[in-house]
Amino acid sequence: MKLVLEKHDLEKITPAALITYVEDNGWKEFEPYRKHSTVYVKDDKPKILVPNKSELADYVQVVYRLIKMLAIVSDKDEIAIYHELINTKEDMINNDTLAFEITYIGPALKDGMDVNLFSEITLAINNLVKSAAKVLLSKDATDAISVHVKSISTTVTERGGEFKIAFLIKAEDIDLSSLATLLNTTLER
Repeated sequence: MKLVLEKHDLEKITPAALITYVEDNGWKEFEPYRKHSTVYVKDDKPKILVPNKSELADYVQVVYRLIKMLAIVSDKDEIAIYHELINTKEDMINNDTLAFEITYIGPALKDGMDVNLFSEITLAINNLVKSAAKVLLSKDATDAISVHVKSISTTVTERGGEFKIAFLIKAEDIDLSSLATLLNTTLER
């Protein structure tokens, strides 16, 4: 799916998120490029240029080109790369985090995932998590819990299409084990 975003959408992607994303996906730092960027390499893939500062005059254009390149070399949709980047956090996974994946199998996805369906699923998961937290933990706990989309992948086959959305649930200083049990039971249905 082609990425159509406004300047402010691309400005949300921090240099730290870009660096974390490329390193988590197997890219290795190769050499600095001037004072503001770093060149990364990965196996037989083309070199990529990752900005170290968002204060560059052409930062938004550099981020857009980088998303397009990452989508091509990883065989993912540009929108999937964008969502992974805005949800990349260096400290995202620790003891107070749950991770789970939703798989949708349905009619062929001609140009990738239906954005409306993605939004509906994401909103439903967010509401489910907040409601479960309110019942199991406390009303105040819902404010401390956040739901993040970690990754999105799509596959189109002869019989139809499939997409997977991986979610992370993060809570500060809250034991999420009871919430994990409830979500596992609910999501298996």
